[in-house]
Amino acid sequence: MDKLKKYFFKRYIRKISHTPRYISWDDASTVVALFHSSTSDIAEAEKIIAHLTAQGKQVAAYYFNANQRRPIASSLKQIHILTTKDFNLLGRPCRNRVVLAESANIVLDLTMYKTLAMSYIAVTIESAMICGAAPQADSVMRYDFQIDIEQNTENTPTNLLSQIEKYLKIIKSEK
Repeated sequence: MDKLKKYFFKRYIRKISHTPRYISWDDASTVVALFHSSTSDIAEAEKIIAHLTAQGKQVAAYYFNANQRRPIASSLKQIHILTTKDFNLLGRPCRNRVVLAESANIVLDLTMYKTLAMSYIAVTIESAMICGAAPQADSVMRYDFQIDIEQNTENTPTNLLSQIEKYLKIIKSEK
């Protein structure tokens, strides 16, 4: 089944016209952040959103809760909590259950554990740039800007965000 899902995801990526445009961190006004429950808890996601909002960025976040037996809730309205029920058999978001942000300057995939469901969200949102940690070798997801992370370091979404932020501040935006 996984091979079939990856096949349809590759077809979906080919249909989407995404031309990366590299922008500076300071020039980005809207950000979409993706989280996965296996690598971050909801409190860490809320802390990251508060950090981004304090920098003057409009934030929409999607938090994938892999453990449906333990429901979670967030006090922030920017966080959309998703479960496997919100996706079809191929991993695509169900249009009647998941309302995606229409566009963003940057999509930040802060998930260390890559799933097709979150990859669909990352490529579906119209954005100038998609950033994230370098995916596993068998993954079909590719980013416009990716950070290679070492396996022996503490890999948390907060650390990944600080690395992405550091490098994007160096980039000069194309005008």
